[in-house]
Amino acid sequence: MKRVSVALLVTIMMSLLSACTDVDKEKPTSTPLITNQYEEPATQTTSPSLTPSPTVEPSPIAEPSEIVDGLLKHTSEYNWSIMYPSSWNRSNERLILEENSGKFIEFRTFDIPDEGVDWWLKVEMKRLLSSTETNNKLFEGPSSEERDGYTIHKYVIESSVEKNSTLLRHTIIIDDHNIFAFHTASPPLTKEEYEEIMSTFKFEK
Repeated sequence: MKRVSVALLVTIMMSLLSACTDVDKEKPTSTPLITNQYEEPATQTTSPSLTPSPTVEPSPIAEPSEIVDGLLKHTSEYNWSIMYPSSWNRSNERLILEENSGKFIEFRTFDIPDEGVDWWLKVEMKRLLSSTETNNKLFEGPSSEERDGYTIHKYVIESSVEKNSTLLRHTIIIDDHNIFAFHTASPPLTKEEYEEIMSTFKFEK
């Protein structure tokens, strides 16, 4: 797959940004996942980035709670954690990022709506696939599995402009009360790298 061009990233951003606004812990129709940059929650008016190289503005950096076997540990205020490489030098409640490469994983938290998780997933996937300025199509999934008492849903969307494309990888984790939505873009983060990091997800006791 060819590296994603600047034109593709701008087009993806414009097509999805034009249709959405950003509100935490609400239904998916009001929560876009793709823009051209990451912004801090206090001033954010658009959603975190799904493009390969988000521009990160200066902001407080949350220190990892632990270093284990050369990996950093991010612990969320919602009592889950993931491990990630020590070269990833930025971490907060929305994002872990390796600035030099642009590799990142972003995450959001939503209340489970009255309509249920299946409804939420259908609405969110429909929104992401409805772009009129990019050719977005389902590339893989959706699939689901049970792990340690919680449910994981996965799907991948291919977003293309002309001959350039990027894969938008989504992992949705469900507990009794919340929807935890993780996402990244390939490139620059490979499927293997993403899955290795996500395999370390666990709820803290």
